[in-house]
Amino acid sequence: FLLSAGFTFEVIAKLLTTTNCVNRFGFQDSISTAAPTDAVYIHIAGTTLTGRTYNNTATSTTASSYTISGSTWYRAKVYINSSSLVTFTLYDMAGLVLWTDTLATNIPTAAGRETSVTMVSYKTTAGTADLIDLDWCNVYCETLQVR
Repeated sequence: FLLSAGFTFEVIAKLLTTTNCVNRFGFQDSISTAAPTDAVYIHIAGTTLTGRTYNNTATSTTASSYTISGSTWYRAKVYINSSSLVTFTLYDMAGLVLWTDTLATNIPTAAGRETSVTMVSYKTTAGTADLIDLDWCNVYCETLQVR
């Protein structure tokens, strides 16, 4: 996707473990453990949730964060307000907003900065473990996209 105003990514998920784990949910051009070149996503490292943007490797992270609990269902949302503003929101399963923040820098909206819908979860140490339960994912665009 070449991101623009109106693109939204949402996921309902439960992290089965938060120890030595990283999760990235949203629009990204990388499906590996390497940092993306272009992206707009919810980032969870251990129990710390933030929003991140990457534009041609330049990165920004939300000023605030939220401490999540393992084995708890959450709904996370990434909304591209405009080419200069992204809103990140975390909800509980009753629809209550637990955290929200915005970024106005390093949003990949220029030609050549395409992303895809990606959910990446991985361990940062050796070994195997069940990492995440995914219940639902939704991607939509509320504006007309003329290319």
